[in-house]
Amino acid sequence: MKNQPILFRLLWVCGIAVAAIFIPVVPIRIVLALVAGVLFALNFKKLSALLIVFLVIAALVIGVGNFSLRFLPFPVWGSGFDLFRHFAYDESDRYDSDVQSSDYSKLITADTVIESAPEVIVRVPGVKISFDENSDKIVYPNLLKAKYTQSSILLEADAFPKDSVAEIVIGCKTPMNRLSLDVNFSEISTGNAVFSVKTLEIRTNFLSLNGSLICDTIDVTTNALNWSGSFAAKEAKMQSNAASIFVTVRGLEDLELIGQLLNGEIKYLDNWEGSRKARIIGTFGSVTFLKRKDSTGKLEVNNASQMVSLQVREY
Repeated sequence: MKNQPILFRLLWVCGIAVAAIFIPVVPIRIVLALVAGVLFALNFKKLSALLIVFLVIAALVIGVGNFSLRFLPFPVWGSGFDLFRHFAYDESDRYDSDVQSSDYSKLITADTVIESAPEVIVRVPGVKISFDENSDKIVYPNLLKAKYTQSSILLEADAFPKDSVAEIVIGCKTPMNRLSLDVNFSEISTGNAVFSVKTLEIRTNFLSLNGSLICDTIDVTTNALNWSGSFAAKEAKMQSNAASIFVTVRGLEDLELIGQLLNGEIKYLDNWEGSRKARIIGTFGSVTFLKRKDSTGKLEVNNASQMVSLQVREY
C-alpha cells in the first residue's frame, strides 16, 4: 500500500467509505469507517498517529454504545429497534415497518363475548392478548369485527386508532388447532394459565411474549422480539431482526433462530435419546444452550453466523 500512488490509495478510501454508507448493519459500518479513516490518515505522515488514535477512540465509543443496547432490559431499549425497521419483511398495510412500541399506548378494553373456535385469526394493528384457563369464550372490543364459522373465528378492524391496542382474552378450555396473528404490535401474556395450541403463527413488527405455551409448531416473524417464559414444542422457528429470547423448553426437536442481533438462553428441561437440532443464522449477539447432564441425547448446534457467540453447557 505504501508504494502505491496517493491517488490510488484515496480511491481505496472512497470505495470503503461508500460501502460503509450503504451497508445497513451499524457495527459493520463502524468497522469500515474506521478502516477508511486509518487508510486516509496514513497519507499524512505528521498527523497519521494522532488521527488513527482519534478514530480508534471514536469507533470504540460508538461501538460500545450500540452493543450495550442488547444487555439492557427490553422496555428500555425497545425504541432502539428503529435501527432495524427498514428490514421489514413485508410493507403491507397491516405489517408496518415504521411502527414503534411507543405508538401503542392506549388500551381498548374487551367487552364483547363470543364462543371460541378451533382456529382463531387476528388481523388488528395492535393487540394485547391474555388467556383465561376457566373459560371457553373469547372476549374482544366491540370496535373489532368477528367473522366466524363452526371451525374458525376472524377478528379484524376496518378503522382502528393507530395509537391503540385491542385487548383480547382467549379461553383455554376450547381445544385450539391454530392461532394466527397478523398485526403490527403484539403483547402476549399467559399469566398463570398454560395456553395449548397445535400451531402458533405470529407475523408482527413488535412482539413481547411472556408465559407458558404447549404447541406442536411455532413460527414467528417479527422485527423486534422479546420472549421469556417456557414452551413445549416439537419445532420452533423465530425470525427477527433484533431478538431477546430467554426461555425454558421441553420436547424441542428442531429450533431455528434467524436475525441480525440475537441474544438469549435456551434451557432444555427434559431428557432425550438420539439427537436434537438447533440452527442459528445471525450477524451479532450471544446465544447459550443449556442441556441436562443426565441426558444421554445429543444437541447438534449449527452456527451459520458471522459474529454470534454460541455456547453449549450442561447443568
